[in-house]
Amino acid sequence: NSNSWNSATTPTKLTDAQKNLAQKYDLTVTVAEANDAKELTALGTEDGAISSTIEGAAVTLVVPTTLVGKVFDLVATVSENATINEFQDSTELNFATVVKNADDTYTLKNSDGTAISSLTVKAQDGTVKNYTLTVKTREVESDATITGITVKDVAAEAGEENAYTVTLPAGTEYTVEDIVVATTSDTAKAVVEAGETEGVYTITVTAEDGTTTATYTLTVTVDDEPVIPAELKLESLTIGGVAVDLEAAELAVELPYGTELTEALAVEAIAAAGEAVKVESAVVVNEDGTATVTVTVTDVNDETKTATYTVAVTVATEEPVLDSDASISGITVKDVAAEAGEENAYAVTLPAGTEYTTEDIVVATTSEKATAEVKAGETEGVYTITVTAEDGTVAEYTLTVTVEAAPVENPFQDIDPEDPDQWYAKSVLNAAAKGYIFGYDDGNFHAADNVTRAQFAAFVARLDGFDKDAAYELNFSDMEYVYGDLKAAVGYCVSKGYMNGYGGTTKFGPNDTITRQEMAIVLAKVLKLDTKNVTVTEKFEDDDKIADWAYNAVYACKNAGYLSGDGKNFDPTGSTDRGMAAVVLMQMDSAK
Repeated sequence: NSNSWNSATTPTKLTDAQKNLAQKYDLTVTVAEANDAKELTALGTEDGAISSTIEGAAVTLVVPTTLVGKVFDLVATVSENATINEFQDSTELNFATVVKNADDTYTLKNSDGTAISSLTVKAQDGTVKNYTLTVKTREVESDATITGITVKDVAAEAGEENAYTVTLPAGTEYTVEDIVVATTSDTAKAVVEAGETEGVYTITVTAEDGTTTATYTLTVTVDDEPVIPAELKLESLTIGGVAVDLEAAELAVELPYGTELTEALAVEAIAAAGEAVKVESAVVVNEDGTATVTVTVTDVNDETKTATYTVAVTVATEEPVLDSDASISGITVKDVAAEAGEENAYAVTLPAGTEYTTEDIVVATTSEKATAEVKAGETEGVYTITVTAEDGTVAEYTLTVTVEAAPVENPFQDIDPEDPDQWYAKSVLNAAAKGYIFGYDDGNFHAADNVTRAQFAAFVARLDGFDKDAAYELNFSDMEYVYGDLKAAVGYCVSKGYMNGYGGTTKFGPNDTITRQEMAIVLAKVLKLDTKNVTVTEKFEDDDKIADWAYNAVYACKNAGYLSGDGKNFDPTGSTDRGMAAVVLMQMDSAK
C-alpha cells in the first residue's frame, strides 16, 4: 500500500517521540515435514453413480452398464497432500471412459485412450503405494422407494398412499433444504417441491434408470405452544446435583438411589440474561414419592414477561450396580489398529519413519466407565496397559509397538524381492544395506555362487563390527596369498573362536567352499547356542552323513529354528551359496 517501503526506498527518519512508539517483534519461521500418508479411501463419481470397493491394495471400480462407453469424471479421495500418478498427479480424472473388451472384461481409459489397470498414490514426501484396479459393471437400479423423511432431525410418520406427516416443536423454523429424504437405493434422486398449501410438499423420487418414478406427499406442522423468549431462557439447571436437559420436549430428571425428596431439595438455575431477570424456584413433594420443581424467570423491568419451567423429579428405585468390566475393545497407535493375540497381548506395526509417544496410544475400553493407564516398559516398544473398572476390577494388557524398517535400496540387477523363487532376496538386500555383504562389479549379486571359508569369515566379522586394521595372529600355512580385509577377518573369527583350521593340519582352507555343517558351527558359536545339551527329537533323513564334530551344532541350530534343510535332508557336506549365507547373516543379526 501507499505506506509500505522496501530496501530500495529511503525510510523517513523517526523523531525521538516516534522511536518511543516503536515495537520490535521476533519472527520464527518453521517448515513442516513432508507428509508420508498415501492411502486411497474412495474412488467414484461425485453423484455416486460410479463407486468402488477398496480392500488392501485392490480397488474394484463398479460402473452401471448405462455408463459403459460414456464419458465421466472420476474423483479420488486420498491422504492429505497425496496425488495419483495416473491422474496426472491430481485426484481427479476428467473425461474418463470404461470400455468393454473382447473377453467380456472392462477397462478404464483416460481422455487420450490409455488403459489404466493400476493406480499409484504418491505421498507429499515422494513415497508411493501401488493399487491394482479392476472394473466391474452392475445393472441400473429401478428402485424409487424411500425409507423415511426427516425435518430438522424429526422423523416423519408414514401414512396411506405415500403420505407422510411430521410435527415440529413450537418456534421451529425450517426451509425446503431442511427436508431430508432417505431413498432405499443410494442411486435414486429425490426432489422436494413446496405445494400450493403452506406446509404441504411434493417429493418426487427418480430411480437410477431415469424412468421409474414415485411421488410422495409430506405435511409439516409446527406446534403452536408458546416459545420462551431468548431473554427469559435458562442457560443451565441442576436439581439435586443432576443436570436437566433443557432441550428435551418434557423436562425430567432422575436422582441417585437413596436421595430424599424434600422441599429443601437443591435447585440451581442460571439464566442466560443474568441480572436482567429474576429466577425463583419451588419444590413440591408429591404423594407418589416424586417431586415437581417449578422455576420461574421474570424480567426485572417488566414483570408481565415471565417464563416457567416445570421439571418432573424421580429417584432411582434400585441401588446402582458398579460396572466390573475391565476389558478393552481395541488399541490404536497413530490411528493404526493393534492386533489382539493370546493372554491379553496386543501388537501393532507402524509405517517406516513413524514417531510416536505414549500419548499416541489410544485404548478403547468396552465399558465407558472404565479407565486405562499406559506405561512404557523396560523394553523399548513394549507397554503395559492397566484398565480399572468402575468397581475397582483391574486387568492388565501388553502392547508391543514395532516401526517398520525404512525401504531398503536394491543395488543388484539379479535380485527381485517380489520373486517368490528368490526366498533369500530380502535378506540379501538387508545384509547389503548393513555392509555385511557386497555384490560384483557387473551390478549383480550372483546368489548361486559358492562362498569360501575366507569370504564367510569376512561376512561374520563385518556383522560383529571388527577392526580390520587390527593385528590378528595367524599361524596357518595356506594364508600366504590372502590379503587385506579377508586376512584380517579370518584372524578375527579365529581369535573369537568362531572358526578354526582343519584338524591335524596347519591349514585354514581360505579358498575352500564352506560346507553347510561348517556354517552351522559358526552360527551356533556366534549366537552362543548350547551345543552340549542338545535334544534330537526329529532327525534329518541324512543324519548319518553329519560329521561327529558338527552334529550337536547342526541340531542346536535346527531346534532354534535357524536351519531346516530342505525339510527332509540337511546335506551337511553341501556347499553354502551367497543367497543362503545372506539369510544366515540376517538370522545372526536379528538374534544378536
